[in-house]
Amino acid sequence: MSQFSSTSEAAGTSTPKPKFIIRLLSCLDRLILRGWRVFISLKFGIFLLSLLGVLAIYGTMGYASNAALGDNAIPMARVQFFEQPWFVGLMLLFAVNLIFSTWHVTIMSFTIWWKREFRRSKEYFLFGKTPRAEVLVPGGREEAEKILSKHFTRAHRDGNAFFAHSGIMARLGPTIIHAGMLLIIFSISAKAVLMWTGMIVTEGRFIAAEGEMTNVIHQPIDPAQQITELNREERHLDVWIRLLDFDEVKYPNSDTPAHFRSVLEILDPRDQTITVVQVDMNHSFRISTNLGKLKFHQAGYQALPDGEVQRINFDVRNQLTGERLAVADASPGVRVRVGETPYFLEVSGANPADRWTVYHIRDPYTPVDTGLLLGGKELEYTLQAREFYPDFRINQETGLPHSASDEPNNPALRVAIMLDGREVDTTWLFFDRQLDEMMPESHPRFRPRLEDVRVRSANVPEGETYDWDNPDHVVYVVGLYNRETGLRLGEEVLGIGDSSRPYEYTARVDHGETEAGQSAEGLFEVRILGPTTRFLTVLSVVDEPTVPWTNLGVAFMVIGSLLVYIYRYRAFYGLWDEEKGTLHMAIVPRWGQSPVMEEFNALIDKLSHGAGPIRLHDPGKAPEPEEVPPEHETVKPSTA
Repeated sequence: MSQFSSTSEAAGTSTPKPKFIIRLLSCLDRLILRGWRVFISLKFGIFLLSLLGVLAIYGTMGYASNAALGDNAIPMARVQFFEQPWFVGLMLLFAVNLIFSTWHVTIMSFTIWWKREFRRSKEYFLFGKTPRAEVLVPGGREEAEKILSKHFTRAHRDGNAFFAHSGIMARLGPTIIHAGMLLIIFSISAKAVLMWTGMIVTEGRFIAAEGEMTNVIHQPIDPAQQITELNREERHLDVWIRLLDFDEVKYPNSDTPAHFRSVLEILDPRDQTITVVQVDMNHSFRISTNLGKLKFHQAGYQALPDGEVQRINFDVRNQLTGERLAVADASPGVRVRVGETPYFLEVSGANPADRWTVYHIRDPYTPVDTGLLLGGKELEYTLQAREFYPDFRINQETGLPHSASDEPNNPALRVAIMLDGREVDTTWLFFDRQLDEMMPESHPRFRPRLEDVRVRSANVPEGETYDWDNPDHVVYVVGLYNRETGLRLGEEVLGIGDSSRPYEYTARVDHGETEAGQSAEGLFEVRILGPTTRFLTVLSVVDEPTVPWTNLGVAFMVIGSLLVYIYRYRAFYGLWDEEKGTLHMAIVPRWGQSPVMEEFNALIDKLSHGAGPIRLHDPGKAPEPEEVPPEHETVKPSTA
C-alpha cells in the first residue's frame, strides 16, 4: 500500500491537470482584455488628463515660479521636469488613449453627412425627454418630405420612415478639438526628442556690442542652468551678424525703458548678400544657418563703459527744409539707420569735416549723398614741415617730385595739416605766387604761404653746400592767413620736422574737399552732437521647428470650440402612419445642447398648416431605451 501510495503522489505532482492550465489561460485572457478596455476607456483618459494637470501645476510652482532658483527657474523646469522622458511618456500615453477612446465618435463625426438612420418603432415616438408628437399632414408624405428638405441640412425618406438632421458642423467640433490636442502633444514630444539628441538649439545667446561683427552663439553646457562664463560653449554660424545700432527709449521723467530695439546687418558668405533687420521686444527675425532655422529675440541689453570704441550722436537733417530726420548714434565705419527712414548713415570719423555717407536700404552699396561733418568743436590747427625742393620739378615718367638743381630756382615746401595732433591733409607751398594760387585749398579757414627761405650761413662750413633738409642750415618762413578776410594771422619759422605753434578756433568743419557744411547732392546735413553711451545687446537664439505644429493644434482647438458654440445639432425622426395619414415625429438635440421646443412647434405648424398636433407626448414619463439613438452614442457603457 505504501509503495502504491508513493507512486501515485509522485505521478500527481509531476503531471498537472489540463483543466488547471485552461482556467489559468482563460483568467489571463480576461485580465488582459479587461485591462485593455480600461486602458482605452474615457475614464482612464480623464484620469491621465487630471494627472498631467496636477504634475504641470507642481512643475510650475516647484520650478518655473520658484523665486529661490532665480534665473535658473525656467531652464530647470524645462529640463528637469517638463522635458523628462517620464513626463513625455505620460503625454504620449494620453494621446494613445485619446485616439482609441474617441475612435468611434471620430468615425461617426466625419461620416455624419452621409448618415441615414430611418427605422424607429412606434413606441419610440410615444415616450422621451425630447419633443415628440403626432401631426396630420394635409399634403401627405410628399409634402412632409419637401418641408423637411427645406428645414434641415440633410433629409431622407425610405418608405414610411423619415430621417433629417441639421447643424452637422457641430458634430465635427469635438473631433477637431481632439485633433488639436494630439497635434500639441506630438509637437511637444518631438521637441523633447530633438533636444535629447542635440539636433536643435533650445537655449542660445547672441552677444555683441554696437559696431561689432561675430558669427558666434553661446549655449549652456548644463541646459538646466543659465549661460555664464563657466557654463557656456561657443558654436559658430555660417553667417556673420553685425550689430549696427541699439536704441533705447525711456518713459518721460523715468529711467524705465519703454522700448528698445537692435538693428543688425546679416552677411551671408554663401551668396555675398547683406540683409538689414530690426529686432525689438515685439518683433523677432529668423535666418537659415548650419545649425537650423534660428529665431532671434531681443532678450536684454547693457550699457558699456567708455572704451576704445566710442559712440557719437549725430543730428541728421533735411538740408533744404532744416527738418530733423533723426538723432543717430554711430561709430566710425558702422552704418546705422536714420530713425524710421529707409536711409542708413556711415561716418569715416567722429570729428568735424570727417566724411559722412548716406545709403538707401534698397541699394546698400551706392551712396545716396555724401558730405562733411559739421560741429562746434574747439580745435588746434598746426603745420609741420616735411620736405623741401629748391628747384621743384615733376618727373614725367614716374610722376614723382624731384629737384632739378641745388639752386633755389623754384622753392617748394610740403607741409602736413594737423588738427589736435592728427594729420588730416598735406599740401605744397610754392614761393612762386602763380604756382601757389593754383594749389587747392587745404583748409576752409586758414591758408599757409611760403614767404621766405633763410639760409644760416654761419652754420655752414666754408666750401660746403647747403643741406636743404638740415634745420641748422636752412629754415622756412611760412605766413598764415585768414581765408575769408585775407588778414595775416602769424608767421612761422620752421625747419624740416618742426611744427608750428597751435592756432585755436571753433570749427564747423576742419578741412575737406567740398565747401564747408555742404553735401554733394544737397539732400542732408549731418552735425556732431557729442559722445553717447555704447550698448551691449543680448539676443536669445532658439530653433523651434515644432512651434508651427503647436500653433496649428491651438488653431484646431479654437476652430473646434467655435463650431460647437456656433452650431447646434438636431436630428429629426419620423414615421408615417398609413391608416391615419399622420406623421409621428421627434426632434433629438445633441446632448448638453439647448432645448429645441420653439423649432419643434414651428415645424409642427408648417406640417399641419397651422392646425397643430393631434397629440403631444408626456415628457414626464420615463424615456424608453431608444431615447438615445445609436448615432448619438459614444462607446459601449462597459468601456466608457
